[in-house]
Amino acid sequence: MSFTFRKSKKIGAMRITASKSGLGFSVGGKHFRTGIGANGKTYVSGGDSGMRYRKELNSSKNVD
Repeated sequence: MSFTFRKSKKIGAMRITASKSGLGFSVGGKHFRTGIGANGKTYVSGGDSGMRYRKELNSSKNVD
């Protein structure tokens, strides 16, 4: 068993989350959010009543 740390602060529709991995930012309502995690990956999430869905979005970076 391992222990985790996460603390979040809501500012309007924006939420800032601090964890041992770093800072994450998300925007949305109570049941649907989109954001950038502490690892820099973007995601969408949603759910209610104990059921949650989370999908990481592809971020293609073009280097010229």
